[in-house]
Amino acid sequence: ASAYQFIANCVPGSVVKGLSFTEGKIGAYSIALQAILPSTYGDLQLLAKSPASSDHCLAAANGINSNLVLVDDALDKFNDLKEVGMLGSLKKGADEENYLFVFKNKDFRAYAHLSTCVPGPVAGTDVAGQTGGKVGTYAILLKAMISSYGDLEYLGKGSVSDCLEVSNMVNTGNETVFKMLKDGKGKIGSMMDEVGFLGSLKKADEEKTYLYVFANKGWNSTYGVMDGFPPNTAEEGGDEEEEEEEETEDGEGEESEQGNATEEAERRLKQKLLI
Repeated sequence: ASAYQFIANCVPGSVVKGLSFTEGKIGAYSIALQAILPSTYGDLQLLAKSPASSDHCLAAANGINSNLVLVDDALDKFNDLKEVGMLGSLKKGADEENYLFVFKNKDFRAYAHLSTCVPGPVAGTDVAGQTGGKVGTYAILLKAMISSYGDLEYLGKGSVSDCLEVSNMVNTGNETVFKMLKDGKGKIGSMMDEVGFLGSLKKADEEKTYLYVFANKGWNSTYGVMDGFPPNTAEEGGDEEEEEEEETEDGEGEESEQGNATEEAERRLKQKLLI
């Protein structure tokens, strides 16, 4: 992610109290922060306070900004912090308190989905005698070849230019685009025609390009970060393969890897189709 999900700021009560145009009110100070950094500070997620003598406010802010502490866990991990409710937010800041402001980070991008565009003639190929040239079955082949692809969450068709444009936006973390695709709304929704269940059982249209959108197995939705690829990926690419590559010349190693990858993809595809 280009930025973490949340951004926090610990502000001394004297600073909150001293801001004249907010009349020193605790809740209004969050609006001042949003005005200072409108492109970064999103909606307020948590407003809490702690005694000025405690380091819990600053520690919580540092933990959230480092993505080591979840917002929902902050009050439990730092028990000197107490949430400031609606009525409390209308009061003036106090010198003997520090205030924790936690916002959604507008710079955050969720890479929860991965997508790819496949030309109709390619999707319509009967790979290894198993896909039958069917649009939906080709998704199984893609998952067999790329371990970071999870469940297929959207399948659509359109022109090659529209497909590439939409796919690029999905792959750069634009979740709004994915929602528009699913809902069929706006310009994005009109760029691709969703292929339903019955359509996925048909042979690919050679005049169309197909957009496959998968859940990203490497995405940790709780912390909003990439955890890496699924465990089986590391196991399949272990030390034995590295030793073999060292013992062979570069050219031979590359040919061997490509051959093994193709065989492995076909093996996984056959297994999945038999289940």
